[in-house]
Amino acid sequence: MRRLTFMAFFGLLSLATSGSAHAQGPCPGQPYQVPAGYEAYGPGAPINYGGYNYVIQRDGTMLVAAQPTFTPAPPPVQYVAFDQPQPQYFQPDAQ
Repeated sequence: MRRLTFMAFFGLLSLATSGSAHAQGPCPGQPYQVPAGYEAYGPGAPINYGGYNYVIQRDGTMLVAAQPTFTPAPPPVQYVAFDQPQPQYFQPDAQ
């Protein structure tokens, strides 16, 4: 009986921790209720709620708007002037 309890406990523990329950964003095409405080916005008005962009619809719902894509900036270009003297580093005399 003790072994069965032990196996059941760790079996349930592994089921609880092995799931992939990650937070997901809103589903495109799924209408959402307009949250409180945004009722005054008219149809077609863009709003930002919960970090996502939405567009208010005529029926009092909102749909996910196209989210901006992030494009990282290229690394800065470093120019080297070859006609400039290069820094001289101190080197102690070998004795």
